[in-house]
Amino acid sequence: MSLSSFARIAVVLVALGVGACGGGPVVSSSPPAPAPSLSPVSNSPGSSSIPTYPDGIPRVVDGLPVLRPSAAAAYAEAATDATPFLVGGWTVGAPGISCPTAFSRPALAPSCLTQMYWLGEAPGLQGLWGRLFNLAGLALPQTGAVVLRVHTHDPLASACSAEFRRQCDTAMVMDALVWANETATASPTPVPASPYHLALGGTDHLIRSASDCTFIPSAWLRDFCALALRADWRAIATDGDPLGRSETWYAAMARAQMDGDLSICDDVRMRTWLTLASKGGAPSPSASLPPVVGPIATCRTILSNPPRPGSISVDDSSSGTKKPVSLTVTYQPPTIPLLPQPVFDPGVVCTDEYGFSMSATTCSLILGAVLASTDLDSSSITIVGVRPHLLPCTAPLPCPGEPQGATGLGSALIGYRDRRTVYVNAFSTGGAAVLVAVVPQPSSRTGGS
Repeated sequence: MSLSSFARIAVVLVALGVGACGGGPVVSSSPPAPAPSLSPVSNSPGSSSIPTYPDGIPRVVDGLPVLRPSAAAAYAEAATDATPFLVGGWTVGAPGISCPTAFSRPALAPSCLTQMYWLGEAPGLQGLWGRLFNLAGLALPQTGAVVLRVHTHDPLASACSAEFRRQCDTAMVMDALVWANETATASPTPVPASPYHLALGGTDHLIRSASDCTFIPSAWLRDFCALALRADWRAIATDGDPLGRSETWYAAMARAQMDGDLSICDDVRMRTWLTLASKGGAPSPSASLPPVVGPIATCRTILSNPPRPGSISVDDSSSGTKKPVSLTVTYQPPTIPLLPQPVFDPGVVCTDEYGFSMSATTCSLILGAVLASTDLDSSSITIVGVRPHLLPCTAPLPCPGEPQGATGLGSALIGYRDRRTVYVNAFSTGGAAVLVAVVPQPSSRTGGS
């Protein structure tokens, strides 16, 4: 797939290394969101009218609210205990996934074996890819809409190393299938919608609802077409974007371009997307970190001065045909306010060492703490690589300098203009994000292996 205005941009795997803990706390930053709570919703078992989302998935089951995948991901990130909650979405069968030959991960960390059950906002979308764990061996539908009862902070998380503990704590473990509609095949138009035009094979089509996308021969492009109707890019992108073949991310970028919405440029997902494109992937910790083109400035330039104003080309090269299926979105070029280019615009990479996208919410929190630090000389930083794992210690746990009773958020590799690299672990404690300096240590994964 390609968006003409984001030419040659492709998500690639990123290899960030590991280290050994050292030093004391570096900085405190803004507090994370408080732990969430879900209140029961009135839904009498005898009622003939069950509230549903526009696509027919129930909003309430047995008096409990049903969260959609993006909301469930955010809830899981903020949860502090194993209280069950409900998540509803659309599932597809197991896709073909190429797995590394050596892929050793804890039971509650994403692996090729646990990433086979997708739950998305719409049919075929990746959504909670790699976030759902069917440890109980539940019999689950391979198509249609479902509602699952899940929990986080599973006891198995205690078996995870410090490197994976945060990811294991926030993993969603399935308890039960509480509702299913295996015959459902499509979801209605997202609301609110913002109609647009697209051309395929020289014919112009006005897209006002998802049903207007059915003529497109590619399933990926049909999903893109329906998602791009949403009136705001924030309503399209998921917390786990950008993924290499994510319909949500491509549609979010297209919607931002149609609207001339420069706010996407400040988002960590766009900064990650453009940083990886400019570097061809992040280097290992032992490698030097050359300066990168500022992703915010690059994004603003692309949106303000697209190569083909009023036109966005999108193609699906995986459609199975000899020639990729291509379409062109056409729109009235918006008037975009002239914004000054940011003085401080380091590259950002939010992904783990295997190339899986991490939570944008968590990445934003860690990145904010890094850039707010006076101890880290943030004005000289050229790139920040954020990953969802803590860097392991050689010393007995807890690591030296680790705040007592803290919850691990992840870690960051920080590259400087003078080619230095600094490593930190990030913790949530006492209502603040705290960084602890770490000392790099060679490992089997250094260099991206």
